[in-house]
Amino acid sequence: MRLPKIKSGEIDVGLLKRIGFTYEIRIRLTLAFMFLLILVANLNSLRYFSQTKSAQEQQLLDESSQNRRLLAGALRSNPTDRINSQPVRDLALASGFTKITLIETDLLRDDSAQTSAFVSSTRLAEIRRSYGLPKTIAGGIHSGLPASLSEPYQLSSGGSERTGFFHFVSDDGKPLTLVVAINAGELSDIERFAALNTLFQVLSVLAALTMAVMLLKITMKPYNQIKSQAIAADIARTDKPESVDFAVETFQRVISELRTKEQKLQQLYAQQRDRAASLERYTEDVLGSMPSGVVSCSIDGTITHFNDSAAKILGIATDDALARQYASTLSEWPSLQNLLAETLRTRTGKSIPEIEILARNKCTIWLSVTCSLVTDAYGAVRGATLLISDITELKRLEAEIVVKEQMAVLGEMSAGLAHQLRNSMGAVIGYSQLLKKLCADGPTAEMVSGILREARITGEMLDRFLKLSRVGEISPVLTTFAEIRLALTTHFEHKLIERDLQLIVNCQSNTPQFVCDPLLILNTLINLIENAIQASAPQQSIALDLRFDSAAEMFLLEIADHGKGMTEDQLSRIFTPFYTSGKADGTGLGLALARKWVMAHGGTITCQSQVGNGTKFTIALPIIPHQVEASFTVENSVASTPF
Repeated sequence: MRLPKIKSGEIDVGLLKRIGFTYEIRIRLTLAFMFLLILVANLNSLRYFSQTKSAQEQQLLDESSQNRRLLAGALRSNPTDRINSQPVRDLALASGFTKITLIETDLLRDDSAQTSAFVSSTRLAEIRRSYGLPKTIAGGIHSGLPASLSEPYQLSSGGSERTGFFHFVSDDGKPLTLVVAINAGELSDIERFAALNTLFQVLSVLAALTMAVMLLKITMKPYNQIKSQAIAADIARTDKPESVDFAVETFQRVISELRTKEQKLQQLYAQQRDRAASLERYTEDVLGSMPSGVVSCSIDGTITHFNDSAAKILGIATDDALARQYASTLSEWPSLQNLLAETLRTRTGKSIPEIEILARNKCTIWLSVTCSLVTDAYGAVRGATLLISDITELKRLEAEIVVKEQMAVLGEMSAGLAHQLRNSMGAVIGYSQLLKKLCADGPTAEMVSGILREARITGEMLDRFLKLSRVGEISPVLTTFAEIRLALTTHFEHKLIERDLQLIVNCQSNTPQFVCDPLLILNTLINLIENAIQASAPQQSIALDLRFDSAAEMFLLEIADHGKGMTEDQLSRIFTPFYTSGKADGTGLGLALARKWVMAHGGTITCQSQVGNGTKFTIALPIIPHQVEASFTVENSVASTPF
């Protein structure tokens, strides 16, 4: 019977069946063909490796022959001197030769000669031994003389080496031979690897044969069992192999149908699982991207969801909250804890529009909290969800709006008051000028000059006050702290002596000049120091510190006293217009105006105070762009100056 042609690499089992082969024969032929393919693949691998080795050997021979020819060309003229020259050594090193030697060609064939003009007798003996080894000849050299390369040989110091020879004639007609040493470690490694590869291929063929035999036994075991049961049940007969194949094929068909149904069930299960996972991921993505915090717990109080926003607001890591009881997780915030407990107990949602809490980072924040029940598709309660919104920024904006409204009212009132005072101050300045003319000399003239100077400063302040209340602008100029310090010295000189107080001014030695409105900043400091004087007892000191924060690019001015201090209620209201904190002669406008002037510079003013421990005001002024380039020159002032 003529068999149809079979494509390489495959066996048509149906074709074998149509030819008349039984199931057992088909299995044996399939395994035999697979083993044959493995054997052919291993033989091809060995052949390819052998060809690769030969090609590399030939490449080494050709390259070394060309390099030897170049070296010989460099040694034709005056070889005795050039063999030890640095250019020749560099050329040999670049060619990959570990050693180069010149020797008379006749000495290689004449063993009786023991001396050479180029090498010692010991080296001559070594070269002769290398020359006697089997060699590979390379032809095609332009000189017409062959170049040869010995087989690798082991060195006494370890490793392997090959010796190359190149015969040439020097310019003076003397036959010479260039002897070079080439490291053969790489080729030795390839030969060892070739031996290991051959051993591996043989072992792989034996392993494939063993696996084929074992696979045949494993594959034929269920076939033989089905065959025995079919014969025992009189379904098949041993003298009719086709009946046995029919029984086997029937069993295989049933198994195939069961597997098909199993695959469909697995696909349906995988689809449902993927759909549930996708829905869970979508839910997690929605919760994770929400700006509001979401805290969900089961009906027994175990936290099931705790998104990133909740972790950020409350300062609790998500891993530290999940799978824990909400009572322990929210123990620092009883209001949130009670809201969840009340919702689970009454089965009714609750809301708190505004609540102030202290987060774990010790910052006070405002929250809007809504708690609702979680129910399933049948309406059964499964837990509760706490929705937390951070409204701290909203509360801050509301406070700023209130402050700006107060400042607007203060500006309108101050504008009218300043207008009236400016008229009166003009009269004071006029009379002071007349009085100064009458008192040209003596101590009275100095006092009148002081009155006139303060009146002019007050008049200028009132003009600036009116301008500021109308358009909200300042007039920044390049200012040094020495100028402000001098003005403060003049202003408080007599008052400090009367109250037996000391004003200490501390200034960093490298504090740069800064751009500001000196009149507004001066009056701000006057208001703050005036309050510190009134709050201090005799023999106490008031400190004024100035430093530059290079990281924040801010100028910081601090006024600290050791007076009676303020309560928290007083501290929260000190910048409110017309609030005097108990001073009988106060107007309640000093600190409000100070904050307005600092805010006009784009800065901030804060206060820290404790009852009995004094008060400290901190003014932060940013660098203000100005047409005058502020050169950061160091002021020639002492670090600490008492007035």
